[in-house]
Amino acid sequence: GALSMWGDRMWHFAISVFLIELYGRNLLLTAVFGLVVAGSVLLLGALIGDWVDRNPRNKGAHDNFTHV
Repeated sequence: GALSMWGDRMWHFAISVFLIELYGRNLLLTAVFGLVVAGSVLLLGALIGDWVDRNPRNKGAHDNFTHV
């Protein structure tokens, strides 16, 4: 769990640095990215959590990865 969380935070940091460099050292694009990520979690987090709670854990994992 700790390594997964650390990797996720490093990914967000790397994306933010990349967007700052891409947009000419302006924080606007990075701020929009953060707003979109936070908004997605706010709007979709409860829906996805309810779906996970209603279905068996293995079923959710198998449904998502068998179609790849």
